[in-house]
Amino acid sequence: LEQLTEQSNCQVKLRVQLLKQEKDLASMKGEMVRHEDSFVEEKRLHKKKEHELRETEKKYNKMELQWRRCMENLQEKETTCRGLEEGRADLQQKVASLQKELEIQKAAASASASEKKRKLEGGTSVHGGSDQQAKEDSRKILILQSQVDEYKKYVLCPICNDRHKAMIITRCLHMFCDHCINTMVASRSRKCPACGEKFSQSELRQLYWT
Repeated sequence: LEQLTEQSNCQVKLRVQLLKQEKDLASMKGEMVRHEDSFVEEKRLHKKKEHELRETEKKYNKMELQWRRCMENLQEKETTCRGLEEGRADLQQKVASLQKELEIQKAAASASASEKKRKLEGGTSVHGGSDQQAKEDSRKILILQSQVDEYKKYVLCPICNDRHKAMIITRCLHMFCDHCINTMVASRSRKCPACGEKFSQSELRQLYWT
């Protein structure tokens, strides 16, 4: 009987140990499941971060490309503006030269007319060559005046036709005087009068004659 009792006690102890081991095993399995779930979640988050990083890199590359294009476009416009300023200075010199030559021709024609009048009043015969010279001088004056008027079209503001061009719209490269541009900006009518292109105040640039 004692042996049976001892065996029964041993079996109980073994069963208790077995139950404890099963409980520990279940706990370990639960921990493993939680670790696996955490690993899966971290992996998902990692993939999400990688995707976000790739999208950010794409956006950055796109913005960098746009910035480079804007800089290239700005450099082209600055080069064009410098060319326009140089061309404008050349036009001003040509206009000044033509006006000076026109004044000289007018003075010569006036002197020739005065000489002709003096000879007529003194009874001196006037040679046909003088008439021919006067006609030639008049023709030259008309040609010079025409050239001056033509060059003035490039120099004067096309809106008022009075003041010199002093501002350029870098978006469309049309030029106007300060007064007309400032009047447009003040009235919020920010469309180029020449082509109708919209512009902002930051796209206005000062032009210089010298």
